[in-house]
Amino acid sequence: MNEIVVLTPTYNREHTILKLYESLKRQTFKDVTWLIVDDGSSDNTEIKVKEIIQDKIIDIIYIKQENGGKARALNRGFNHIKHDCLFVIVDSDDHLLDDGLENIYLTRMKYKKNSEVGGYFFHYTEQKKGLITAKKQLDTEKVLSPFDYFEYYGKNDGCLCYEKKAVAKYHYPEFEGEKYVGPTVLQMRMAKEYKVLYSPIVVGVAEYQENGLTRSGRKLRMSNPNGMIVYNELKMDNENKILKKVKISLTLWPYYFKVGKRLNELKGDKVLKSLLYIPGFILYKRWDSKY
Repeated sequence: MNEIVVLTPTYNREHTILKLYESLKRQTFKDVTWLIVDDGSSDNTEIKVKEIIQDKIIDIIYIKQENGGKARALNRGFNHIKHDCLFVIVDSDDHLLDDGLENIYLTRMKYKKNSEVGGYFFHYTEQKKGLITAKKQLDTEKVLSPFDYFEYYGKNDGCLCYEKKAVAKYHYPEFEGEKYVGPTVLQMRMAKEYKVLYSPIVVGVAEYQENGLTRSGRKLRMSNPNGMIVYNELKMDNENKILKKVKISLTLWPYYFKVGKRLNELKGDKVLKSLLYIPGFILYKRWDSKY
């Protein structure tokens, strides 16, 4: 039972998943299971994966499910593994540096006995632009709540890892007819019990695809309003600055209108939200017509 499980949700990535496979073969750390959750691919992903399983170089588990979105695929992976492990989430269009898993493993060993650490974050570079940073570059390891990290360092793309103990309690929310939930929602949901160890170490390379989730923007969010309500309400519950609370409340309204929520059904600061009802409706009509 390997302590490191590389969890890869994939959808129609036959042209990139082999590059990830090659990077896993080169890893200096070998005690790993690669768990691939195929989210209903219609290309040759299944054929490619079954071919590489025959190599018997890496311990590979392949699961195929009906297309339901990345969050469902991750939840499926979390549930599939029963023993204590660290899930290292690597998308099928990214790949790891040769010592990526070794650095992740060594970092985990330093913090494994810290009961408040439920996850880890490591940096990626982007193939053409270099290190991915949003606000400020992290220069040392820090155990933080995701809200504190986002405030000071921004929402950086990278390698998220979760302890089995955390994802045994906390999952991504799933909604009928929706296929997207923000990737930081899981960190935010578990924040009252578990923090994240944020590391400055670079462990992999991100290669953004033209049809990938990262580039889908507001249209994707408006198509998945319940997921966006969860995301924004979590932000709202952990925000103390009034101007930011106003902004979050305003941006919640288009999603509330999209799913038909009324004022008496809303959570949190109903007074503030009621004051923003009309501007929220105007924003909803704008986004709904545009996206």
